[in-house]
Amino acid sequence: MNKLLLVSICFLLSSCADPKKASKENFSIAANEYINSLPASCYFIGNFPWTSGNFLKSSDDIALRLLAKNHLFTEKEVSKKTVRHLFEGKKEITIYEYNLTPEGKKHYKSGSDENSNGKLCFGKRVFKEVISFTEPADFFGKKVSSVKLTYSVEGLPDITLPAKELGSIKRLKKDLDSTLSPIEKNYEFILTDTGWRHSKFVD
Repeated sequence: MNKLLLVSICFLLSSCADPKKASKENFSIAANEYINSLPASCYFIGNFPWTSGNFLKSSDDIALRLLAKNHLFTEKEVSKKTVRHLFEGKKEITIYEYNLTPEGKKHYKSGSDENSNGKLCFGKRVFKEVISFTEPADFFGKKVSSVKLTYSVEGLPDITLPAKELGSIKRLKKDLDSTLSPIEKNYEFILTDTGWRHSKFVD
């Protein structure tokens, strides 16, 4: 084989295999490692049974009503109460009690003790692609690059949400839509002896 061709092939192979090079390929490996390490997203924090608040439109109450419609909670009217609103004056509101359904229990993690709150968590973030990255720069003795990437959230329950009036679960709507419209985020990656890694894995 032509020596020049051999040298060219070796150079190309070594360039492609260089884990320290700032490239989409290397950042994709690092990003995939980081995104896969993230736990399931938690969309509601609280203990059950949960009683709705004394406000006309608590963000948690709005969220619970929507999740109840999607069979993650039961909703039971327990009383009515007259409250005074700054702009609307006196108004009667309905107090509801929410409890987990069998489906909701599948995704609920109880608090570690009686003083801590449980969490409703589900889904898995899946790395999609690296969109762009900055030229590596020195930062406190380390080479750092800011990487813009996209990911989706998969494995979510079959939930339907309106476009507005989402209360405290706005992020859930965005995550549900991420299979068609991946979420964009910027993360910092640091050059190590073995290649690029998210700062989470760097001492």
